[in-house]
Formats: sequence, C-alpha cells, structure tokens
Amino acid sequence: GWCVVAYDASTPYPGRAALVPTLATAAVILAAIPGRGEREAQGAYGVGRLLAGRAPRAIGRLSYTLYLWHWPVLVLAEARLGTLGWPARTAWTLAAVLPAIATMRWVEQPLRRSRTVSELPRRGLAVGVSAIVLPVALALVVGTATLHLMGPATPVDVKGLPPGAASGPSLLGGAAADGPVVPNPVQAREDFPPDGDCQVAPEVTSSPKCLFGAVDSPDRIVLLGDSHAGQWFSPMLALAARRGWALQELVKQGCPLPELAVTSPQLGRAYRECDTWRADALDRLRTGPKPRLIVIASLNRYTTDRELLATAWEKTLRPLRETGAPIVYIEDTPVPGSDIPACVSGAPADAAACAFDRAEAVRDDPLARR
Repeated sequence: GWCVVAYDASTPYPGRAALVPTLATAAVILAAIPGRGEREAQGAYGVGRLLAGRAPRAIGRLSYTLYLWHWPVLVLAEARLGTLGWPARTAWTLAAVLPAIATMRWVEQPLRRSRTVSELPRRGLAVGVSAIVLPVALALVVGTATLHLMGPATPVDVKGLPPGAASGPSLLGGAAADGPVVPNPVQAREDFPPDGDCQVAPEVTSSPKCLFGAVDSPDRIVLLGDSHAGQWFSPMLALAARRGWALQELVKQGCPLPELAVTSPQLGRAYRECDTWRADALDRLRTGPKPRLIVIASLNRYTTDRELLATAWEKTLRPLRETGAPIVYIEDTPVPGSDIPACVSGAPADAAACAFDRAEAVRDDPLARR
C-alpha cells in the first residue's frame, strides 16, 4: 500500500525499488504459513485466517492471468482514448477480469487437468514451448505486416519554401492543406538521430571523439548537452555540411548540462558519472581547438527551483565563455506528458485530440529570458 502512494514516475523501476513490494508480499505469505505443530489458521484475526477465505483464494488463483490481461487492455485503451487517470485505469483493469476468468476457465484449467498432457511429459513440454513461441512469432508477423502495409513515411519537399518560412498557418493568407504526418506514428519510436553511440549511456564518463561531416576541417560546430541536445543532431549536421565544417557531438543521456546534482533513474543512485562527464566535456572544449560555434540544449525539468537552475547554468557557461566561441542556446522542447505517437495513431484524422496544455508542457526557462 505504501508503494502505491510513494512510488511515482521518478522511481527507478524495475530496480532496487522493486524489492519493497516483493519482500513485503513474501513476508505476508510467510506470516500465513503455520509453524510446526500449529493449526493452519492462527487466531480470528491472523493473516493466515484472512488469506484462507474463499474470496482471497479466488483472487489468488486469478491473479497471474489477470496480470497478463490487464496490460494489453490498458495499452489499447490509452492508444484509443489518450492518457487515462487512475479512475479510468481502475475501471479498465476491472474490465480485464472478464477475459482473465474466461482464459482460466476454458484454456488454463483444461490444459492443466488434461490427462493427455499430464501423463506424457514430452507432450506437456511441447505445449509449453508452443505457447511461448507461437505468440512471439504471431506478434512479429503481424507487426511486420502492419509496417509493410503502412509503407514508408511520405517525404515532404521543403526545398521550395523561402528562408524562415513558418510551418504553421499564416495570418496573411489561407491555411495550407494538411499533409501526412512525418514520420508516421508506427515509425516515430525508431526515429533517432543517426549518430551511433555518441549519445553516451549513463555509466559512461567520457564521450568518444564523435566527429561528423567534414571531419578534416579546422572549423567545427559543437553540440553539447543531454538527449534534448542530441535531438538536434540532424539539423546541426546539415548546417555544418552547408558550410563545409565538422560537427562534434558531446551528449550524455539524462545528464543535465547545468551543474546540478541529480539521481539517475537507470542507475538508481546519485548520478556521479554525469558530474564526471560534464567536467570532462567542458575541459576538452576549454583546452582544445576553438570551435566556430557551440550549440547547447538540455531538459528543463531536472529541478523546479528556478534560482538554483540559473546558478547551475552560470557554473557551466563560465568555462564555455572562456573558449571565446559564440554560444547558441536552444530552448527545451515542450514535454507533452502523454504518449503522442500512440495518440496520433489512434486519432490520425483529429490532431486536436492529442493537444496538451502549453503551461504544463513548457517550463519557465531562466536562460531563455536573458
């Protein structure tokens, strides 16, 4: 019960946090086991007496089947309806009880009680392997077929647009016809910058060389920050190519560029590797050849303390200014708070269904105000 209240999206899970509900469940089960020479049910209020009731035992029999069913039910509901609050999630989980009961009644129990399966171990093993392999194969076939049917994303030709043209509707003329969503929602989750391993993982403390474009050029653009800087890799590479420069990427996942002490959800502890990586990246820029341009960006949600964030940015900007290179800051992109590809996939003809509140998605940025 405590986990339901205390755990949130920032809790590293799965991880050490999973030990609390796991060990608590084991303790409850252990408490219900009678000791040597004791009766099965201890006292009117003992946990063994409570768990021995018909209702808890029925829930226990159904629990794993319900666990398997409630995930696809919730995922499909959110894909169709958007982000669900806890009342809706509770209602959909309760709705999953019906297919769970049906599966247990007409699939699980007949197989478990089948003499054909139980008397021939090899046949039982074959049924078990088939029950694993066939759903996986079916998922791969259906997924691949879906991608094939949808085809590649339709390219959009932007060469004819004048410099600085806006992508939204113009106030001076009629709105342009809506075009296809690029990339399509199925492909969006795999739409990552083609920068190899240059967005280094949490456990890494130093970025590799990571030069792209005209790597022999004495001039280079440096892209510096966390993954919210890495998302600008492709346009920065295009800019560097246009000028005949190199692009150097110094990006670390989940590591704030402002000098903040944070916890890594992946590592489940203080993110010391981030501090080491940041110091190393700044030292390399300060002591190495002067870049033609330094482009910085970072997630704007590592802390809600705006004064602390401004101070942290100043600590990072000080050594960057010492390089003498121009510094361009790209303000953080909005964080919608919901699964946009899933929403767009569920409502392809109604983009407004996936709208979100700007005030919640865009945090006040002390660096952008300068």
